[in-house]
Amino acid sequence: MKKKALILFFLFLTFFVSRILYINLSPLSSGDVKTYALYSYFWQIGEKTKKSPYTIYNKYILKKIKHAKSESSKEKLSHRQHIEYPPLAVFFTLIPGYFINNLSKKKNNFSFFLKKYYLNYRLLMFFIEIIMFFIFLFLLFRLVPHKSIYAHILYFISITLTLSVVSYDRLDLVLAFFIMASLASLLLLKSVFLFFLFLAFAINFKLSPVVLLPLWVFGSLPYSKVRRLLFEKQYHSIIFQSVVQGLYILFLCTLVTFPFYIKYGLDGFRFFAYHSERPVQIESFYSSLLSMLAVFGYPTSSGMSFGSVNIYSNLSQAFVDFTPIVMILVSFFTTFLIPYCAYKNKFFFQKLDNKSKSIAEVFPSQFISLAVITIMGSIISFKVFSPQYILWFIALTPLCFYRSHNSFLLGLFLCLVFSSLSTYIFPFIYKKHIVNYGLGPSFYGASVLALRNILFFSFFIFLIRNLLWRDHKTMISVSNKNLSEK
Repeated sequence: MKKKALILFFLFLTFFVSRILYINLSPLSSGDVKTYALYSYFWQIGEKTKKSPYTIYNKYILKKIKHAKSESSKEKLSHRQHIEYPPLAVFFTLIPGYFINNLSKKKNNFSFFLKKYYLNYRLLMFFIEIIMFFIFLFLLFRLVPHKSIYAHILYFISITLTLSVVSYDRLDLVLAFFIMASLASLLLLKSVFLFFLFLAFAINFKLSPVVLLPLWVFGSLPYSKVRRLLFEKQYHSIIFQSVVQGLYILFLCTLVTFPFYIKYGLDGFRFFAYHSERPVQIESFYSSLLSMLAVFGYPTSSGMSFGSVNIYSNLSQAFVDFTPIVMILVSFFTTFLIPYCAYKNKFFFQKLDNKSKSIAEVFPSQFISLAVITIMGSIISFKVFSPQYILWFIALTPLCFYRSHNSFLLGLFLCLVFSSLSTYIFPFIYKKHIVNYGLGPSFYGASVLALRNILFFSFFIFLIRNLLWRDHKTMISVSNKNLSEK
């Protein structure tokens, strides 16, 4: 017992020390924290002058456009006239600034503010990641056999350390926290309200988690009731309950959004226009497909806009228009995998003593796997794929493997490699081989991007295979364990 406690303490110490060391490293010159500091700075000015911070920010960008020396610089700045984040995400960027009280009229005032903001921001992210680490531990002890727990913890530390570059210089770690907290609310606290509320926070923070809505709705339904309605062929009752739960989530989303709408009006929602105008980004899967076609002579071109390198061709707009359809298909595909897996393994033929358990509670590991598959599938369908998107699901991946040590090792290898490649792409080769002086990726840069995307897609397929073709007896035994717990 003492030996296991010592190992656990050593792993936590490794996690803690590695983060403390990273906090003290110099911030990325190409990171987004400077932009977040601007938001916080202008919000404080807005509070003192009683002006809308959105208006202050807009005037600041217009002034920069006016003094820009080239037309290309003016065009790049024109895309940033409106804040690109939802109000809840912007609100989060204000928090580190509230601990800085230095809004004097000195010309170098923002430089001082920025220096303090960097440290506060990273400390806040460190605090969030510590909370995520403990949530992960609680989920791990709940779902994974004790003999492999230490390997899973080491995996979590390794994979999150690999992505520290984007963890502490982007907002996406907060989104990952909301998703993990949502899952823990149902699987550990058995609270459907918190399960939905954290999803509402996630959707308001960065819209993308809306793809999880059907899965969350179905996972929240009572297992025993759904089982009875299926046997009685009362499918309309299941649909009705699903619609009610879906409306419940949408109500919570509206509740989170409403205060921002009252305070800032439509100014807080102009990010919709920003993202709708974005073209196909060079790191996306659509870009990889267009780059492959370019090898065979298909005409494509690259250019800088919206803070990224983008690819243009006759098919680009078709991919952009197709994105929402693919996201919807991915969302419903993964949701209907639950009843498929349950029926295939005769789970819905088993009675449950605790009738209050939800479907997600009865099949927790399978549900987490489906959540990861849904997020990965949506990323594959996005017209933009930034390295930090991997943070949305990567902390949950160790919880998807409880059956086979070989599956765990292969999953670990694939995750570590495509995460390492993402970190290698940004920031190490991004400027030289991806931006490439505005010309688009060099052959080397395009090759690394393609390899990262191939490995990402391979892991996506591997997860689906791991879910659908598990050993039947092992699945039954794991399910029986969950069914018997009250």
